[in-house]
Parts: sequence; structure tokens; C-alpha cells
Amino acid sequence: MRASSEPPEMTYSSERAPTPTPAITTVPIRTVSEDQKKRAQTVSLIPLSFDIVFLVISIALIAVYLHEDRHCPIQIHVLHGTSATIKAGVVIGQAYVIKVISKGTYSSYHRSYTTTIKVSIFRLFIVAHDFILYSFRNSEGLKMETIVDWIGIWSAAMYMLYSIMVPILVWAYYYKTDEEVEMMQMPTPERRSRYSSMEFNEEERYYMA
Repeated sequence: MRASSEPPEMTYSSERAPTPTPAITTVPIRTVSEDQKKRAQTVSLIPLSFDIVFLVISIALIAVYLHEDRHCPIQIHVLHGTSATIKAGVVIGQAYVIKVISKGTYSSYHRSYTTTIKVSIFRLFIVAHDFILYSFRNSEGLKMETIVDWIGIWSAAMYMLYSIMVPILVWAYYYKTDEEVEMMQMPTPERRSRYSSMEFNEEERYYMA
């Protein structure tokens, strides 16, 4: 028999060659030092302690007023209740700041500042709310005659002073005493210029830019 002159039939596989998986580059997350984290937590813990004290005073005043001023308009009791509710929200917000700082990253470190300022705005809102509250009490003929009334007035006055001081002190801490956070807020060209005069390795310079 003669051998066939036709070329052998080629068979092709339907399977494709595996696509090479691109290499995954992990970007290191820059963290703050333990000393920075502790100082930031301390700065946030102090107002949290005062917020809790003022919240307890507000709740105690509600209990006393509900017992003593049973015949006063319901609006006054509602205003006392909303004041305590907002103060409770401030406590939660300030506690959240400490939780954010505990992550220890530069982004969380900066976010703790912005969150603290937002919480401070709510404190000022409480000051305006309590001013309306005590003005309304006075307009209804509820004179400040008892020690409880004077405690309420004293608490509102101290809260107003406290609400003004907290954002000032927080701003002074983050922007005056901490050079790194201050530089993070600068425009990129100026920030790069400031960093160029410092001794960092190339990787650190890349993530600071």
C-alpha cells in the first residue's frame, strides 16, 4: 500500500493558555507613633469626661424638674429632654473620636480632628438650645428660686464656656503643637518642599507626597 501524501490532520484544543495574574503591589499604610496616638487619645478623653459629667447633671435635673415642676408646661419638659438627648449624642460622638484614633493611621489621626470639630458644633447648638430653654422657663413665670434652679443655670453657663474652649484647645493641639498634622493640611507643593528638607527614605517621601 502507498503511504498517503496528505498531511496528518491537526487537532486544536479549545482550552486557552492561562492568563498570567498581575502582581499585586501592597501599599504600606503609614501609622502614627505610639506617643502621638496616646497624646491624641488624651486630648479626646478630657472632653469626653466633661461631656459625661454634664450629661449626668442634665439627667438629674430632668428627674428633679419632673418631680417638682409637675404643673409647668409640657414644652419645658420636652426641652429638658431634648437637651439631654443631644448631650448623649455628643458623648457618643466624642467616644467615636477615641475609637478612630485607636486605629493609629495618619488618615484616622486627621479624621479625629475633623470629627472633634463637628462634635464641638453640636455643643454650641446645645448652648443655644439651653438658652431658649431657660428663657422659656422665665417667660412662664418659673423663677429661679431653688438650689436646683441655680445648679441648672450654673451648669448651662459652664457648658457654654466649656463648648467655646474645647474647639480652641483642640485646634491648638493639632495645628500648633503637632508639626506633622500641620504639614498634612498644607498644599501639596509646599508640603513637598517642607518634606524635602527632612531626612526620609524614598518610600516615605512617596507616601507623604
